[in-house]
Amino acid sequence: SGLQRLPKGTAGQVLKMNSSANAPEYGNLSSDFVKVNTTTMSGSTSTVSLDVFNATYDNYFVLITGVKETTSAGTGSQLRYRLRNSGGDYTSAGYYVAGGGSYIASGGVTEHNAGQWQSDNPDLNGWGIPNNTTQGGNAERQYKWWFFNVNSSRQKNSLFEYVSWERGGSYINHSFGGIQVENTSAQTGFTFFNSAGRNLDSTMKIITYGLKS
Repeated sequence: SGLQRLPKGTAGQVLKMNSSANAPEYGNLSSDFVKVNTTTMSGSTSTVSLDVFNATYDNYFVLITGVKETTSAGTGSQLRYRLRNSGGDYTSAGYYVAGGGSYIASGGVTEHNAGQWQSDNPDLNGWGIPNNTTQGGNAERQYKWWFFNVNSSRQKNSLFEYVSWERGGSYINHSFGGIQVENTSAQTGFTFFNSAGRNLDSTMKIITYGLKS
């Protein structure tokens, strides 16, 4: 009875109420989003393949930041996507993309629709990646992705969105879309690659979160 001293917790724990809501205790934080992987580029490369999905989570949220080319090439290229299963890329022509978005230049805003039918390397609406000459080399693209039911035995689908200056630096584009894939195997991860084989800058970072059911 009387005042009692609560012993300290362990590293990483926080002070919270117990399940009966009648006394404090130390415990671990819980979140519906759990970071499962952070990949920071250690050097320039044209392709990034990550097997970061597992049986613990069925749905994933992925942020890809700092995307730009290391070159100053005058022709555009795109960041393309493939899913992975059993540690390898799914390369069949079974990808379907339905997307859209808008771009703004000094003359105003233009809406656009985009899509691909039975592709084997979808280009995500086709806008050129910023490079070392875009806005004086200070432009980069940011992506966000949702991957759904990666462990199911049904076809896979995902949603994407991105924003950046277009390679030429004369307008800003915002694109989004969905991808349906005719693949029923468990998805173990994803691959992103430059359609022209050019290197992506070491500023690129990929952060993957698992979503609790």
